[in-house]
Amino acid sequence: MTLRPAFFALTLLAASAGALTAHAQDCGGDVTLASQAHVDAFACTDLGGTLTIEDGATPLTSLAALRGLERIGGALLIRNTEALTSLEGLDTLTRVARFVTLSGNRALTTLESLAALTTIGGSLTVQDNDALESLRGLDALATVGVSLALRDNDALTSLDGLGAIDAVGGGLFVENHDRLASFDGFAAPNATGSSVFIAGNGALTNLDGLQGLTTVGRTLVVSDNDALTSLAGLRDLVTVAFTLTIASNDALPNLDGLEQLVSVVQNIDLRANPMLAQVDALRGVVSVGNNLLVTANPVLEGCARGLGRILTNGGVQGTTDIRANATGCNSVDEILARYTSTEDAPVSPKASLLEAYPNPAHGPVALAFTLSEPTAVTLDLVDALGRRLTTLATGRYSAGTHEVTWSALGVSAGIYVMRLTTADGAFTRRFTVLR
Repeated sequence: MTLRPAFFALTLLAASAGALTAHAQDCGGDVTLASQAHVDAFACTDLGGTLTIEDGATPLTSLAALRGLERIGGALLIRNTEALTSLEGLDTLTRVARFVTLSGNRALTTLESLAALTTIGGSLTVQDNDALESLRGLDALATVGVSLALRDNDALTSLDGLGAIDAVGGGLFVENHDRLASFDGFAAPNATGSSVFIAGNGALTNLDGLQGLTTVGRTLVVSDNDALTSLAGLRDLVTVAFTLTIASNDALPNLDGLEQLVSVVQNIDLRANPMLAQVDALRGVVSVGNNLLVTANPVLEGCARGLGRILTNGGVQGTTDIRANATGCNSVDEILARYTSTEDAPVSPKASLLEAYPNPAHGPVALAFTLSEPTAVTLDLVDALGRRLTTLATGRYSAGTHEVTWSALGVSAGIYVMRLTTADGAFTRRFTVLR
């Protein structure tokens, strides 16, 4: 048999009459392993192309012969296998340059043999693995270059194993898991480069594990999670760069957890949440760049505190559609009739932020906070995308008013946020820089 040069795909398919050995010098292209004989003959340490593992005429039963493979220059696809229960054999794999897809592996119960994997250059997709109960084995994974997508894994009960991730370059998708009750074991990155979808998880009760997430690079969707009762795991969220959608969560009573949200760049869409009674947590949002949609929430009457500021300031740039909610939240007029500007004042038993002066500013800006008793604080300056620009003050301060000065010279025009963090939580004030 003649082996093709390294720049051609090396494909190991239906079993041949004798054993087939893949030599190291033949590992530059793509490889497909679709029979147990060819899995057993695989001998690459570094593979330049994509490795595809899938059932052929007969089911694969073991990947043990892949032990020794350390790096894949393309993607890794393990898909549509009926008998593989583990990924034993991939114990030495540390890096995949492109994406990793684990999909349609009906008997796969564990990922523990991926314990050495630290970096995925593209997306990680774990989908339609009916017997997979947890993600333990991905504990060393720190970087996902594009998106992290977990979908339709019917037995998944935990996100244990994703506690080391510190960067997701694209989106985060956790969708359609019947038994997933929480995000325990997941360490959210500070920001995602694209959207976050938490949808169709019937047993999910809370979003604990997402704390630390401050910026969603595009759309945040929380929908069709029938048992969800709390958004407290989103308590550090400051910016949604496109649309915020909260829809069809049957048990969600309020939006508590979104108190630090200051910027929704395009749309807010709150609809068909049958138990949603108030939206006070949105009181920090000053404006919506496009549409405000609040519809078909049958017991929602508490809208004045959460939406009054936006509506009073003319903060909706596109369509306002408020209807089919309870009395008090059926129209703009109903909301404004109940709204008073005192609803907006940040409240803390120990700390408060004063308005920036001057505001708008184009030079030095005085930023001040008041403490009712000695307290440890951190005062950060954050831009409209939720990125921390600098720390203005940190440490233990005495009771009274403390002022720091920041120069707006040399920064872009726009909205900036000062964020004061104490043991009671984080509190924000916005100000504008003009040019």
